[in-house]
Amino acid sequence: MSVSRRSAADGAGSSLDPIEARLEAAFKEEIARVLKDRFEAKEIAEAKSGWLQSRQVNRAQDAALARTLATDLYIQRTLSWDAAMEKKVEALTAEQILAAMRKYLDPARMTIVKAGDFAKPAPAAAPAAKP
Repeated sequence: MSVSRRSAADGAGSSLDPIEARLEAAFKEEIARVLKDRFEAKEIAEAKSGWLQSRQVNRAQDAALARTLATDLYIQRTLSWDAAMEKKVEALTAEQILAAMRKYLDPARMTIVKAGDFAKPAPAAAPAAKP
């Protein structure tokens, strides 16, 4: 496995695979779009709904619930804290989300990390002819 790590400032002089370059460009374009235009109301509603549903499903599974209770005990929180946090997330507006993103996301300071097997697969050998 290889790891490719570049900061956003490294962009111009690098030699990326064309697929990597397109993926990185799409990521940067999406971040720029969101910081400029914000998420659409539908995107926010779907993201909140999905996140809240995943938390509910986790609480319905014994192992996940035990992990949550153990973590909450360790960091001195209760499920009431979780419920309050979920209500806060549910109440977030597009303007609040945009303000937080603009405050904490700076594309010029982002580091892009890609990990995986980037080796080109060898072409498949033709099946041997039967005599």
